[in-house]
Amino acid sequence: CKKKRVFRNGKEEIIPHDFVESGIVPYEISCIHPFISTADLFVTAELCKNTYFDPLVERQQDYDWGIRAVKNHRAWFENKIMTISYEQSDSISLKGIETIISQREYFIKKYADLCKEYPHFHMYQIEAIRVEKARRGMDYTEEYRRMYEISKSPEYFLRYFLSKMGVTRCVNHFRNMKGSDKNPKQMTKAEERSNRKKV
Repeated sequence: CKKKRVFRNGKEEIIPHDFVESGIVPYEISCIHPFISTADLFVTAELCKNTYFDPLVERQQDYDWGIRAVKNHRAWFENKIMTISYEQSDSISLKGIETIISQREYFIKKYADLCKEYPHFHMYQIEAIRVEKARRGMDYTEEYRRMYEISKSPEYFLRYFLSKMGVTRCVNHFRNMKGSDKNPKQMTKAEERSNRKKV
């Protein structure tokens, strides 16, 4: 089912945000969507006894467990918000970039057969690394290269080329600057109004 996640800063997010209908979720889709959470999961006792959590997985344990649990079973998704989770200061999700990257690389190695059978699963893991690097202002050229090697798509080749040339980072940099800049004239007028009030 859907879950409302409340962050420490008060912002809210509905997870997953791209499922629109209730129904059985095909395995090739479920393996790239972390829609399974132990907080809103109904399973048989037999499945729990036969499917264990991986002690080597430091974050997204539910996602990893779901990949294996759904492999030989059918998963039904209910398009309703039935649980609410609150982010805590000691949340596993807040672990550093090194943990996030190593975890995704571990998934790629652990599910090597799945990567071959479903290339979009492989792409999903690499894209997750790229997104985390982008959030921290790190270079993600290598991730575009890897995604191009998998997809052979001209789109990813272009992204790789632009990123390697530094164009992507420059565009993002100026975009961030534009969003943070203030209009000097507006600031001056605001200061003048403030000064008038003081007088």
